[in-house]
Amino acid sequence: MNQTIMCYGLLVAALFCLAVEAQWNPCQGRQDLALAEIGCWGYKRCENGSPVTYNCTAIGRVYHRDWARCVIVGTIGTLCGLSAECLNKKNGNYPDVSTGCTSFYSCFQGQFNGRFYCDANLVFHQRLNACDWTSNVPAPCGSKQ
Repeated sequence: MNQTIMCYGLLVAALFCLAVEAQWNPCQGRQDLALAEIGCWGYKRCENGSPVTYNCTAIGRVYHRDWARCVIVGTIGTLCGLSAECLNKKNGNYPDVSTGCTSFYSCFQGQFNGRFYCDANLVFHQRLNACDWTSNVPAPCGSKQ
């Protein structure tokens, strides 16, 4: 009986979490044309209060954050579309030191799992597993002593 009640409770909690997550809108409070999310795959831009996805990989390209457009894989200034070495690395995210840590890549079970951008003026903080101001991030990605 207690296991059944516990299972129902967990199910209700899971459904509540899904409902709350489904209601979150990254464009709420943002101006039209603001970027809601960016990655090597493309970007989401706010239009009429809702995120609209623009997928560069659908046309065989990757998104170049600094140029704000889809470019051919291997274009100077972006590592998007290029793999990183994940062999013998623990599951997790790692800074792209060669980009000044403005991007990071993910490894899972020894396999490369994609690259991701930090928002403008932020760098990847590996210990926090998040992008942060350079003054808060230790070397080699930031300036914190």
